[in-house]
Amino acid sequence: MSVPSDDACGVPNAAPFTQQQKDDLKRLWKTQFHDTQDCENFSDRIKPINKDCDVYLRRLHRFFFAFLKKHTGVQSPDRNSNNEQDGGNDQFLKENLRESCLEPLYSRFTEKPEKRGAGNEGILRLKGEKLLIMLHHEEFLFEMNQYEFRGQFRSDDSTCVNHCFGAYLYHHPIDAFLALNVSMALAVLSLWRLRHNIFLGSESSIRKKNDVSKIERFLGCCRINVRFVHVSPHLPMADIKTGLVKKFISVKGHVVKARPRRLRVSTADL
Repeated sequence: MSVPSDDACGVPNAAPFTQQQKDDLKRLWKTQFHDTQDCENFSDRIKPINKDCDVYLRRLHRFFFAFLKKHTGVQSPDRNSNNEQDGGNDQFLKENLRESCLEPLYSRFTEKPEKRGAGNEGILRLKGEKLLIMLHHEEFLFEMNQYEFRGQFRSDDSTCVNHCFGAYLYHHPIDAFLALNVSMALAVLSLWRLRHNIFLGSESSIRKKNDVSKIERFLGCCRINVRFVHVSPHLPMADIKTGLVKKFISVKGHVVKARPRRLRVSTADL
């Protein structure tokens, strides 16, 4: 399954990454690759970002960036700006944070302001550590489709279905999870840079050095692992065929006997 241009599937074009984002992406990709791909040692060759994965990296980054920007209250230097690099139009995102399936992402990287009356928005923090984020499969795809297709996603339209992230996740789960993990981290860092660049002129040299060390730790140590729950549809064990090899599926059933010569499951996470 190849990814056509964004216009062909009805999704507004995701803005290309800035040079700073490309540099951050390169390092985050290297950090996340070995965890996601389950490499035996760090010297294993890192897989380059292919064309399809690059498209979804930009689309996922736009979605996560817009979500975090909306709920942290970070403003762009130009408050009237509505371009894609600043997250685009957020009217198709859920207004109530608690109703969004991305609330775990928000809670992992934000802290409540210490001063009273500072507002309800959380303060974005860079955490250079391994983080597990659980997402509801159907709710995540619904929210992302609503945002990307501007409320016009139709499940009975093959063009929409074939070119949404859900299809990419099903056909290329390894690359899709890597894109998810990296784009989340990049969105956090991009928004953190945006917020701190606004006040860059008023910061002391010591503060700037501390910020550099935070960024370096984040780029070198942040490892996000997304896990989906309530994946649908459920497939009975009897329906697992060779055509489902390397596909993202949810299996329902009871394993009562497994014969090595007929075993079709090579790896499984329980």
